[in-house]
Amino acid sequence: MLTAAPKDHTIPHALVARRAIITGLAMAPITAAVTAAAQTRHPDHDLLEAGRRYDAAVESTKATGAALSEAHEAIHKEAGKCPPILFLDDDEKSWVARPESRRFVPKLRLRWVDRVDPDTGKETSFQAWTASALRQCLPHAVPMFGPAGTTPRRIARWRAILPEAEAYDSAVAAAEARHRIGEMREADRRARRERDEAERAILRQTATTIIGLAVITRHVLSHDFSRMPPSWTALLLSAAKISGVALSRPAFDAARWVEEFEGLGGHVYRPEVHGTSGLGWPVRHDDPPEVREALSRLHQEQEENHLAIRLFIERGVTA
Repeated sequence: MLTAAPKDHTIPHALVARRAIITGLAMAPITAAVTAAAQTRHPDHDLLEAGRRYDAAVESTKATGAALSEAHEAIHKEAGKCPPILFLDDDEKSWVARPESRRFVPKLRLRWVDRVDPDTGKETSFQAWTASALRQCLPHAVPMFGPAGTTPRRIARWRAILPEAEAYDSAVAAAEARHRIGEMREADRRARRERDEAERAILRQTATTIIGLAVITRHVLSHDFSRMPPSWTALLLSAAKISGVALSRPAFDAARWVEEFEGLGGHVYRPEVHGTSGLGWPVRHDDPPEVREALSRLHQEQEENHLAIRLFIERGVTA
């Protein structure tokens, strides 16, 4: 009986070669495109990426900061007002402010609480005792202040308010746990850390194109450059014009601001007189409340409109 020879399923070498050639021809455009993309990588690629990272991180910090503020407001409402007896008295505030107090209690865990200032009628931040801070200070009272004088009164006061501090601390801790304040603070720290890292990445770069220059220009314009010399203004505005960066200059009466600032005792340095430009804020501790309030308002306006104010001082231009 004759047995049929087994069939040879091996692909001829010629066919293999033809398939390889066809596959190579088909892949050639893709390979060329990938190579071309790599070769046409933007010269300021790293700078542009850092700019995108920074912009995204800034938005994230705004969101986490707003969420944190809302949570703090809710916590303060739920925990109730801080008992007035826990606020530091004048002697305690004076002692806390002295550097030598840190020798005994290096990290005093006080609480900052907003309340209405009886002198000004405005809401202001005050320091208040926590149970932890009282426990830190009680063992060191005699070494800090001596055995006589006001020391016995201090010790008696701290012991008397300790239960109040413990109760308020517990109320705040319970409210913070309900609002997951620890997680929110960590998210805010991460967002700020990412923003700072992106900013450092921007500042490590040197722009080689108009687009890259625009990234750096926008970044500088987002900061207050009031301490830089007048030549800085010319350089920055030139960079903005060349790179096409629009200046954010909302309607603001810089002339009115400067007049009010000088009227309250502030000093304006003008290039034509002083060779430089800048602001000298008055430093007086005996100003009446209305003057302190006006200066605080001007400071806030200067933070929001520093470019308009600087242009008026240096060039007489009103935004």
